[in-house]
Amino acid sequence: APTEADATWVDLYNRVMIHQPASSYYAAEMHNEAKTDNPEEVLDLDRDVFMSAAYGIVDTVWYVQAELVNGRGGAVVAGL
Repeated sequence: APTEADATWVDLYNRVMIHQPASSYYAAEMHNEAKTDNPEEVLDLDRDVFMSAAYGIVDTVWYVQAELVNGRGGAVVAGL
């Protein structure tokens, strides 16, 4: 079931902040999950990216393009 964090994610999906050292990890994971065409795995990764921002581990702002994944907000990290 959606949580309060999920609602905040939907509100803030256009500008997600993540920790700089994690950027290459997320880029690689997004690329791999996209190749598997598994939207559930991509959605989980999106939540991980958001939670990094929610806990204040922020060095860099990445712009995120929203798209629907299984009827819920998902995202593709751009510019990596």
